[in-house]
Order: sequence, then structure tokens, then C-alpha cells
Amino acid sequence: MTTDVHRRRVDGRGGRAMSTSAARVSWTDRRAGRLAFGLVVPAALALILQVLAGRGLLPGTVPPPSVVAESLWHWVAGTPKSSVDLYAGTWWDQVWGSGRRVLLGYLVATVAAVPLGVLLGGNRVAFLALDPMIHALRTIPAPSWVPFSLVVFGLSPLSAVWLIALVAFFPIVVNTVIGVQQVPAIYRDAGRMLGASTFVIWTRVLFPAALPFVFVGLRLGVGMAWIAVVVSELIGVESGLGYSLYQAYQFGRMDIMIAAMCTLGVLGVVSDRLVGAIGRSVVGR
Repeated sequence: MTTDVHRRRVDGRGGRAMSTSAARVSWTDRRAGRLAFGLVVPAALALILQVLAGRGLLPGTVPPPSVVAESLWHWVAGTPKSSVDLYAGTWWDQVWGSGRRVLLGYLVATVAAVPLGVLLGGNRVAFLALDPMIHALRTIPAPSWVPFSLVVFGLSPLSAVWLIALVAFFPIVVNTVIGVQQVPAIYRDAGRMLGASTFVIWTRVLFPAALPFVFVGLRLGVGMAWIAVVVSELIGVESGLGYSLYQAYQFGRMDIMIAAMCTLGVLGVVSDRLVGAIGRSVVGR
């Protein structure tokens, strides 16, 4: 009988181990399945465009996906065939140029927007004073700020970083405010009953409770940063994907234009997923 009990215990542990392993495999399959499923529509669209191009049903200025893919590969890993070959192996430099501007502008926006959002969400007087101005400014399109940035910062990379930070700032601050305002009042009351100061309540109570909303704003902000980088690189800089896109337009290189647009889209998705993964690890969801 002892042997039977021992076997049941071993089988029970083994069963739990097998269930855990199966759960892990299932989670991996689901993750890979989501990635594969997300590629179905772009692949189908590329196939349709390729077929239409082969039958001459696309405008002459629109290259088929095969030509775009070939140009992108030459842009990424090609070697210059002449001194005027601007798109041979320069893709990495352009990605780095845009990436560092997006990162710097995004960090500036985050450092400014999150504390201000906590303040506005936790202080009614500050909210009533600043909320109308914030909403008025965030409705101004990014291109409208270009002349202002040229006057203030001149033709310099700083104007591009400032424009990216400005555009990314608003979704972060608005969502942070909403998140703090959604925190139940009982949390604040409990903090006051325990003798916590206003600063401690804001930093140890309101901010952690509002983190899900904060990370929603951070995901929206990083997407807006990649949108703004195209506008910002039209002024004061001579590198980056936005600069390459406009340069390709001037040279009539539609293939490079589409390749740059696809690169921006992929980088935007990767950045969004990265911020989302950090948010899940911090918030625990």
C-alpha cells in the first residue's frame, strides 16, 4: 500500500509538471500564432499588389513589392556602385539617426509629462488651471509647429528633438491625468489616516495605482514620436528615415519611399511592443 501511495504522489507531481510544461508550450504557441497571424494581411496585400503589377494594373509610378524588397535589401546591405549611389548600405545610418532622435524626444516627453500628469490628476486647482491649455495645444497639428521651431531653435537637430518631444508629450500627460483621477478616493484617505504627506501620497499611492493608464499613454506617445520624426527631419537635419523619404521623393525613387515607410511602420510596432512588454512587467498584468 505504501508503494501505491508513493506512486500516486509521484504521478501527481509528474502530472502537475506535465501540465505546467504543456501550459508553457501552449503559451509559446499562442504567442507565435499571434505573430504569424499578424503577418497574414501584409503578406496577402503584397501578393495582391505583385499580381496586379504583373498584369499592368498598377500605376506606372508605383513599383511592385518585389522591386521594393530588392531596393530595401540594397539599401540595407548593398555596396555603392558609383559615387552618386545614395541608397547602398546607408539604411543603418538612417535608422540610427531617426532612432536616436525618437529616443531622446520620447524620454524628454516622458520625464515632463508623467510628473505633470500626476500633479494635474491629484490637484484640482492645477487641473482647472492647466487642462484647457493642454487640450488646446494638443489639437495643433505637428506641421504647424515647424515654423515656430525654426525661429526658436534654428536649423539644428535640436528643433527635431523638440518637435518629437512636443508631439509625444500630450498623449502621455492626458492618460496619466485620467489614470490618477480614476484612483479610488479611499486610497488617498487611507494614506492620510496613516500620516502620509501629500508628496508620499502622490508618489507611493496615486502614481503606482495609475500605472496602467500611464503605460497606455507611453504606448501612444512612442507611436506619435515615430510619426513626428518624419516631419521633424524635414528641417535642420540631413539624415534619418524622414530625410531619406523626402530625398527619395525629390529623386523620383518611389521604391525607396515605400521602403522607408515600411521601415518606419516596423520600428513603430517594435517600439510599441517593447513599451507594452515593459508595462506588463511593471504592472504585473
